[in-house]
Amino acid sequence: MFIRSALAALSLVCATASAADLSILAVYGQPKNDDVVSDGIGAELQWRSWYTDTMAFAFAAGGIVHGANDDAYILPGDTFSGVQTDGNVTLLPVGPSLLLRAPSDGGVTTHLELGARYLLVDSGIDLARVRTGADGQTVSELDTLEFDNGIIGLGRVEFSTPIGATTAFAAGVGYQVDLVKGDLTYKGAKAGEAEWAGLFFTAGLHLTW
Repeated sequence: MFIRSALAALSLVCATASAADLSILAVYGQPKNDDVVSDGIGAELQWRSWYTDTMAFAFAAGGIVHGANDDAYILPGDTFSGVQTDGNVTLLPVGPSLLLRAPSDGGVTTHLELGARYLLVDSGIDLARVRTGADGQTVSELDTLEFDNGIIGLGRVEFSTPIGATTAFAAGVGYQVDLVKGDLTYKGAKAGEAEWAGLFFTAGLHLTW
């Protein structure tokens, strides 16, 4: 429903847009809560339809991969100790944005972005748990730490400069917050909440029509 509504709104805006561009960006994310995952790297495509010279509506889709944190992760209230094995979690964010562009004389242009993304999450992080029983024997188990989907809101400041007639280089920094947190699940039981709030950095190209 979220994605369908965003696409319908974007289609309506595109019908009256005066110009459009495609943004191709590399993304580096730094989650504030790194108990489970480390920094991530990925990419985003963003179609921007400029309704006026200073305002655009956009739809973005991308992917970012976070590796498992090397430090131990203890499940809440657990008597086991936890160690994450090799693995990663892939986020597929999709959603709309509002863009505001400051007037420019052809040099550096400043953009402000406010948006929301629905996060499709695919987990490949295995959590090994070990403890020593009363009899001195080691008890261990291994299973996948599952992440539910979520929704984030984001804000970003971006600076771009032309490098060709229809091409510009862009770089930006932003912050994202959790609007709807998905559950972390281990062996069918809730093990916490997935949190993706934190800084992110972008760099790439704008291709203008």
